[in-house]
Amino acid sequence: AQTYSSYKHHNTVKYLIGITPQGIVSYILEGWGGRTSYKYLTEHCTLLNKLHGTKRYRLSRQGI
Repeated sequence: AQTYSSYKHHNTVKYLIGITPQGIVSYILEGWGGRTSYKYLTEHCTLLNKLHGTKRYRLSRQGI
């Protein structure tokens, strides 16, 4: 299964969440299996398309 982690010994999921500088959640991507890579998530979401042309944005892996 794409959610089972042999390292953590249970099922895991990943979400990609966008948060504004003011701390407001502005984007939530549907959950993916925990084995999905962060690179794949970022490449296959629409969030980066929405940010194209903006002056600044930062990608961060929090809560790992």
